[in-house]
Amino acid sequence: MPPPAVGRWRVWLFLGAAVFLGVGIRSLSYKSAIQGDRVYFFGADSWYHMGRIIYAVKNDFALPDWPRPDPYLNYPAGGQSQWGPLFDLGIAGIIKAAGLKGRHWQEVLAAFVPAVLGGLCAIPVFLLGRLFWSSATGLFAAFLLAVLPGHIIYTMLGNVDHHAAESLLFALILTAFISGRFKT
Repeated sequence: MPPPAVGRWRVWLFLGAAVFLGVGIRSLSYKSAIQGDRVYFFGADSWYHMGRIIYAVKNDFALPDWPRPDPYLNYPAGGQSQWGPLFDLGIAGIIKAAGLKGRHWQEVLAAFVPAVLGGLCAIPVFLLGRLFWSSATGLFAAFLLAVLPGHIIYTMLGNVDHHAAESLLFALILTAFISGRFKT
C-alpha cells in the first residue's frame, strides 16, 4: 500500500485532469469562435460585454457613465444596464496585466476566460464532494461537471458572459461556507 502522500498526490493529479478536460471540452468551439484574425462571440450578451471590456481597456477601467443609461441599449434613447461592471472590469484587468495591445489578442484572451472559469469550477465541486463523502466522490463530481452539457453551454469559449464567473463564485462561496460549518 502506498504512503498517504502518494494517494493525495494522485487525487490532485486526477483533479487537474478534470480541470484540463473541462477547459478542453469548453474550448472545442475554437474553430467557430476564432477564425483567422476575427473573433466571433456567441450571443448578444457576449458582444455587449466585449464592448464594455474593450472600452474599459482603452479608457483605463472607466466604463461609460455606469450606472446611468447606456446609449448602446434601447437605441436611440438608451437603457439601464442590468449588469454590474465587475466581470467586465475583471477581464479588462487580465488583458492589461497580460500587456496585450492589439484588439484581436484582447478578444482572443477574453474569449478563453469563460472556458477557463468553467474548467476551474471543478475544484470547488471536488472539495464539496470530498467534504461530504470522499475524495473519490469529489473526483466523480468534478469529472461529471467537466462534461455536463448545461454547464458547458454557458462556459464555452467565445461565450463571454458573466454566467461562467457566477457558477465559479457560487461554488467557491458554497464550499467556504459549508467547510466553515463543518469546522465549528
